[in-house]
Amino acid sequence: MPPSTAVFAFNTVFKTMEVFATYVDATVRVPGLEIAEGDWLFFAGDGSSLNAVYSVDPFVRDGGYSNGVYDLQPGEGPNLMVFLFDMCRGTDGIWMWPFEELKAYFDLP
Repeated sequence: MPPSTAVFAFNTVFKTMEVFATYVDATVRVPGLEIAEGDWLFFAGDGSSLNAVYSVDPFVRDGGYSNGVYDLQPGEGPNLMVFLFDMCRGTDGIWMWPFEELKAYFDLP
């Protein structure tokens, strides 16, 4: 992935989205251990899914831990638009916000 590609990072614990100017910024700021625990989902600037691929695995043992070393690479999974729309759908299947309003708010095509 080009280093200048923007990255959207969604925290599944706090239900917040962070946007990083480059994928390097994302890999520096998001702890690898939290990713391994399922706390983060990543999307490229074009909305495609990204996966963390570890060159050094994170671990917790003997009272210590390591975040490991990872890189973000194209992954399997929903794109950002599908993910956001699924998040905005109520439990009864009815949209909580109008579709066009969501597209405009997130500046999506």
